[in-house]
Amino acid sequence: MSIPPTWDMYVEEYLMKIENSRQLKAGAIIGPGAYIWAQTDEFPTFKEAEMTSIMREFRDPGTLESLSFGGKTYMEIQHVGDSVIRARIPDSNSGITIAKTWTIHLIGLYDQTPKECSQIVENLGIYIKGKGH
Repeated sequence: MSIPPTWDMYVEEYLMKIENSRQLKAGAIIGPGAYIWAQTDEFPTFKEAEMTSIMREFRDPGTLESLSFGGKTYMEIQHVGDSVIRARIPDSNSGITIAKTWTIHLIGLYDQTPKECSQIVENLGIYIKGKGH
């Protein structure tokens, strides 16, 4: 499978551009099979099973009581339509936003700004989905 060189651009110029770098701690684009297509240096290592359970949660909302990713456990899982999952780490300001497009998953992690992180990730997801990905 050929990965377009623009995936790194989406992470660098959209998810983590200067204005957004204060809103997102880390970000990545995950392709089919839980393969990383592009990521920031700060993006955590994750297990394939963690991404598989997220993909299952998109297909069958409500199957997870908590979401594990990169060694952290997120609670208060919220679905926005069928293409966005938001969750946060209990007793902290940290969380995750995941947007699903036709072919990829965009992931944004935050420490302080859930609303801003969600807007950035969700808007990029809408844009990429509109491009047929």
